[in-house]
Amino acid sequence: INKKIIQDDPTTLLRKARVESKEIQVPTHEEFLAIVKSIREQSKASSFEVANMVEFLAYCGCRVGECRGVVWGDIDKESITITGGELGTKNHQRRKVPIIGPMEGLLSTMTRGGDYDPLFSLQSPRMALTSACERLNINHVRVHDLRHLFATVCIESSVDIPTVSRWLGHKD
Repeated sequence: INKKIIQDDPTTLLRKARVESKEIQVPTHEEFLAIVKSIREQSKASSFEVANMVEFLAYCGCRVGECRGVVWGDIDKESITITGGELGTKNHQRRKVPIIGPMEGLLSTMTRGGDYDPLFSLQSPRMALTSACERLNINHVRVHDLRHLFATVCIESSVDIPTVSRWLGHKD
């Protein structure tokens, strides 16, 4: 327009696109247990590690990248320190998440490595989670939905929202 190549602004007819938010699919307790069982029952070499990672994500509420950074030295009797490993957490802050009963049970079944050994060698349990949902004919559950499951269970267990927020690593 300024260079007199065109006379009208073609963007005047454009409207702001509506961004559709994804609906959060928090599985029920029964669906979650069925998903973990279905993953564990697969005859793949990594089936147990994948199922353990799914449980770990649901029992501590960390992001999958943060989960990859957890080493055995981050775990004490009462809590897990989430550091995010070499890349750090999203907000670049360390936080402690309490070890709840199911997490204690999960950790007791895992073979403990050295303090600097990661709990998991996997990148993400996404494909196994998707396949399990398809096998069970239940709504698709994303890896990030396990974080929402943790928050939901905490709030339903009467943990106050500011505490849950801190455990999740939210800034506000």
